[in-house]
Amino acid sequence: MRQGLTQLSKLLTSNADDLGALMAAFPAGRYFAENLVTVDSVYSNAGWTETKSGTGAGLAQSTAEGGGALLTAPSDGSFNINMQSIFKFPFVTGRHFGFGAIIELSDIAGVGFSIGFGNSQAAPFGTEYTDFIGVRKAIAGATVLGKVRGNSDTAADTPAFATMANATRLYVGGWFIPDSSSDTGSVGEFIVHDGTTPGHIELTAAQKAQLHKYFTTPPSTYANINMTGTTGNNPTMNVVRAAFFSGNGFTSAPDLL
Repeated sequence: MRQGLTQLSKLLTSNADDLGALMAAFPAGRYFAENLVTVDSVYSNAGWTETKSGTGAGLAQSTAEGGGALLTAPSDGSFNINMQSIFKFPFVTGRHFGFGAIIELSDIAGVGFSIGFGNSQAAPFGTEYTDFIGVRKAIAGATVLGKVRGNSDTAADTPAFATMANATRLYVGGWFIPDSSSDTGSVGEFIVHDGTTPGHIELTAAQKAQLHKYFTTPPSTYANINMTGTTGNNPTMNVVRAAFFSGNGFTSAPDLL
């Protein structure tokens, strides 16, 4: 068994035909993480710094099934809504990091999102993170990919590993253990489940090299959820659940989801 293969990743690559088993596994053990911030069914902004401005911008309790946070993009200005954890996740070699979110978009052609760990950057679709690891969907596209960038270098992306549809929930997440000593020492993977087709994709060689570059001048690292829209529209993103965590001594980080 390769390092980091967990019960969660085995579930996601099994024949599970819906999100039920995944959602049942989602809370298990994550509260034992040393650093943890969440979005739960009853949304509280106590753990988050919210950035929202412009016409129609909103970040509130979702009343859809499962609850969570409802982000509404403004129709002008930066078109941007951002959630950043109020505390830092120290970027330390050998530390286990994990994140996961169940999301739903009202308009896949009018919403871009970025979910993961990175430096403080409230509008990454305008000014990219200098350092980031997470999942990304472009505004105009429907596909989701994994992205890693270190020390303002050229970001390394995975191939697209999921395609979103309007008003359809998708689980996205990942885990990683960064290594400051070499371009090849980091391990990790991105994980996806659309309710029918589960899957995962390991960090590419280029992404491992970018994680190494993250240590060149390590920034203060935060958990980030970002959404952006388009002129004249107020699309929404429902974050039904999300968890970001890190810590030492775990056998496998994603088991904390």
